[in-house]
Amino acid sequence: SFIVSDRGNRRLCLYDRLGFFDRTVGGDFDPDNPFILPQGVAADKFGNLFVADQGNGRVHVLDRRLRPLTSIGDDFGLRGTPTAPVDVAVGPGEVLAVTDRARSAILVYRILYE
Repeated sequence: SFIVSDRGNRRLCLYDRLGFFDRTVGGDFDPDNPFILPQGVAADKFGNLFVADQGNGRVHVLDRRLRPLTSIGDDFGLRGTPTAPVDVAVGPGEVLAVTDRARSAILVYRILYE
């Protein structure tokens, strides 16, 4: 399966292996929708999904069933939090790279699994 970010409708769309629509996460009619402008999407080796959301300056983390785990933003308690994340990438060694338009930088974080 694969995920597509749909910025205009504030959601993620899930498609199956053959390309058929499966379901959405978020959207204008979802009262618990965390997304404003979801854009970049990346998955780690466990199937967790990282979503850059430039609209609210956060990186959302969803589990493999697309349930919210946490969000990284200005209230996360880190000095170098994303301000306007555009894209994300998960690299080897449990590293998360976030391109941040407002900071004109690539922010690199180590992912800690518990």
